[in-house]
Amino acid sequence: MKKNVTFGLEVEFILLDEAGHVSNSADILLKKCSTKKIGYYLRPEASKCMVEVGATPKPSVRHTAKGFLKNLKKIHNEARKLGLWLYPLATYPGKAHSVIRHKPWYEMQTSVLGKEWDSFIGKMCGFHFHSALPKGVMDLSKGILKPHHRSKAAKLMVEQYNFLIAADPAAITIMQSSPFFEGKLHGKDSRIALYRDMNFPQLGITGIYNKHKILGRLPKYAHNAYDMKVSSEQTKTEFLDALSDKDPKAAKSMKNAHAMRFYWGPVRINKVGTYEERGLDMNLPKYMLGVSTLLKRSLLGIINEGLRIRPSEIGIRQPFKIEGTKVYVPPYNYLVEELTRKSVTYGLSSPVVHNYTKRFYQFATRFIDYKFDMSLMSIKRMIDQKETMSDRVMKRAGVKSGLAGFEIDDDMAAEIALRAARKLERQLDELIDHYIVLDKTIQ
Repeated sequence: MKKNVTFGLEVEFILLDEAGHVSNSADILLKKCSTKKIGYYLRPEASKCMVEVGATPKPSVRHTAKGFLKNLKKIHNEARKLGLWLYPLATYPGKAHSVIRHKPWYEMQTSVLGKEWDSFIGKMCGFHFHSALPKGVMDLSKGILKPHHRSKAAKLMVEQYNFLIAADPAAITIMQSSPFFEGKLHGKDSRIALYRDMNFPQLGITGIYNKHKILGRLPKYAHNAYDMKVSSEQTKTEFLDALSDKDPKAAKSMKNAHAMRFYWGPVRINKVGTYEERGLDMNLPKYMLGVSTLLKRSLLGIINEGLRIRPSEIGIRQPFKIEGTKVYVPPYNYLVEELTRKSVTYGLSSPVVHNYTKRFYQFATRFIDYKFDMSLMSIKRMIDQKETMSDRVMKRAGVKSGLAGFEIDDDMAAEIALRAARKLERQLDELIDHYIVLDKTIQ
């Protein structure tokens, strides 16, 4: 069985003008980059104020990071020539107008999820982590999981998939960067609250998948590869049944669409043959690459040490405890109703969330022999100080207490946004130099 796997990523950015306001100028930037090599890595998003940047998958995070950061630097430079900034956090903190692209697929989602989808999706940016599935589990020509009975690769896939589900509350905490949405404070992670299936009355938010939970919830632990296949088929049925009530013709046109296309939750199997952790806030590159290293090395540790993920009450008291080849993680309902809720609402100021995130970091770093990585040290410092990017944004905005109700004006929102964009600019050069040196050190 392959002992190393490729890693890739996708990131989304909101575009700002020189004054720090949202700019629906993505098509101008896309056109400018289309004749250059970097145009291959730059793609349009649902809104004209957003772009997506990809990376060439490689065996390690640091190897992928070097190419990604260099390309992102070039894209940033092209944006600056146009008087634009790349905003690296998950939501623009103030009120903003985004222009949604009129495509049949987006209109179908609006029909099923409601007009709120339009107002949310064009103003929220996420980070997508990709890691290759075990070799042989997927028929890549069809983009479907192969039928397995006693396959070691299929069993490994289930263990790694369940680990990513268990890791989600810690990963979203590390990456949280969106306390504000449309000028209002909504806890520590408004994007997660808005983009999942949960209801947060104390924050004044109901997730856009609340009426169709199966489409956007954290998936339940799988017992086998068949569970994963059935879950994918169920999301397609849910979506098309809902769509047929609103637009029967559109639903009929999607009858033969790939089943994996109809799930927008945080952890999924992708038809290109990867695990995809797609539920994380966008954030500065050092946090993005740091959490990628933690996830990637954990997945490798599961392979190399033959670890088995075991949901248990032991995982509540001692999350990520290793006993022989067993790794204890919390039961599913505890992940959602306790850890995810408290992460979104309180972040690292919650003792249970802080402990969970700390133990996740300790578990992952036992598989890493270069803990002096700048990105990893940034995450360790964050956990030690109990201060995420959301906490820093709130501090900058003058929030002293409370979870919701605090509002910021347009000037403050623009100041916060420009400050983050300039920090991205500085960090690109720092990280490019760091990964070049780190690569030479490790080799």
